[in-house]
Amino acid sequence: MVSGNFRVTVNGFKVMAETWDDMWEGDGKRDEVQLSTSVTVASARTGDVIYRSQPTSPVLGDTNNQPGRVRAGSASNKGGLRSGDSFPTNTPWIRESLNIGRDWPPCKVWEGTLTQGEDVCLIVPTVWEYDPGQHFLEGWAGWAFDVGTKIRDRLPSLVGPGAQWQVNALSLGLDLAMTIKKVTGASGSRPIGMRPDPKNRDTHVFDPYVLVLNYDTADRIAREEPSGRGRGVLTVRYLESPDLHGDYVLYLQVDRVDNDTRPIRLQSVNYPNRFIQHRNFLAELVEPITDNDRRDNAFVPVPGLSDPAGVSFESVSFPGHYLRHQGFELKLQPRAEDALFMLDTTFREVPGLADPKASSFESVNFPSYFLRHRGFRVYLDPAIDEPLYRQDTTFHRVY
Repeated sequence: MVSGNFRVTVNGFKVMAETWDDMWEGDGKRDEVQLSTSVTVASARTGDVIYRSQPTSPVLGDTNNQPGRVRAGSASNKGGLRSGDSFPTNTPWIRESLNIGRDWPPCKVWEGTLTQGEDVCLIVPTVWEYDPGQHFLEGWAGWAFDVGTKIRDRLPSLVGPGAQWQVNALSLGLDLAMTIKKVTGASGSRPIGMRPDPKNRDTHVFDPYVLVLNYDTADRIAREEPSGRGRGVLTVRYLESPDLHGDYVLYLQVDRVDNDTRPIRLQSVNYPNRFIQHRNFLAELVEPITDNDRRDNAFVPVPGLSDPAGVSFESVSFPGHYLRHQGFELKLQPRAEDALFMLDTTFREVPGLADPKASSFESVNFPSYFLRHRGFRVYLDPAIDEPLYRQDTTFHRVY
């Protein structure tokens, strides 16, 4: 059976509009929030829950001279989230690194193996307005813990490439995660994204988003650009009823993190019969004719030598030799244990500039410079907003 290893991260969030807060702002200036993500992995075949977790961030916003909080937002010199703020950077959908061992963005919420036709991973990301008082987050923990059990009978329908991957709890057959009366009349932590109950105007309900990952949906998301924000990046928007005001957008990312040692060939999108190949230790765009050509255009993609989130390319015909830019020209050189070599051999793989289903490769030490074929040689060239440039910098991975 086919399996793959995947990682899900919360990269950050943007405050489109602040949520309702009590007038005294006892928790701190403007919004203070916590992120809580429920993760359940279950077997679609047996219905058994294999794994549960619920990573929850510390309070993000105005530190308010309280220990354990993380400064976020621009409302004061101690933080506080207001409309227009983003966290942790102004481009919160871009994950530049990971907070290892920490539960605030950018952070990992799950990493594991999904087997095709077998496993389902249910991820429920939420944002909570933090206020002293009633702590509905505790009730949420109980709801989240039982997610896999509540939809046990529906699990077989959640595997396969046709399964929906972003749904609401109610549409999945789950009950409402939260029902709170008279939210604006009492102080307390509550989920952002509550809407009026159509059956009771004095009641607000919370129907969270659920990300449904099986092998096929996770692999598809990791390879494509579903939100237009980068490969594997998803957006989750929690827009509240007008009386609560809040509007927050979360950015998640799904990556495939297999240790895949299969050799690949980098095929030009505008010269599909030509591949990147080393000749006399220089990289060229060549149409393979001989067996030697087919060996010399094969490379093993490995975790980036300077950044494991990137990629480096080791030659199949010359093991221990890597593609490296030097003098803005791509060459094949033996590995050297120095920082510059590590940087020059590491690239960020991004959705293809000419075709998002293909790939382009951006230098880690020369941002906005991409591998480009020109005159059938391969160079590191600065980005230009021209169709020919986008085609020349886009390649298909061929196994």
